[in-house]
Amino acid sequence: MDDNDRLLRLISWVGWAEPDQNRCGLRYGSETDQARLNEREKMAAHTMCAYYSGALRYRVRGDEGDALDREQLPDYALEFATGLSARATGLMGELVARSLDLRADVQDLGRLWVEDVKSTAWRLVVANHPDRLSAPGIP
Repeated sequence: MDDNDRLLRLISWVGWAEPDQNRCGLRYGSETDQARLNEREKMAAHTMCAYYSGALRYRVRGDEGDALDREQLPDYALEFATGLSARATGLMGELVARSLDLRADVQDLGRLWVEDVKSTAWRLVVANHPDRLSAPGIP
């Protein structure tokens, strides 16, 4: 599985999207789940899910209009995953456990999910950005 598909799969366990309806979000089980994220985490989650929705459209239809979402999804996934509090990491573990019907420690699952998203997104960020071999200030 390539990293683009892996990132989509990882996000699918915690997020959802209806690309044709322009709707997306995390797979909250209740309002108390949503309350466990701070405002920055909620905004980063929504942004990641919005780009996830576009990346799904690109995967299904190959529409060049959605290619930018696919290319930028790793940036927003990395932003989301690198800024999570311990509470939010635990919530991600609960969402993964629910999605995969796993009986495992949700903090451990959350940490595994966060680390996998970070490493997968980082590889894609590195692959998608050009080398910077010139001197500073020289394009």
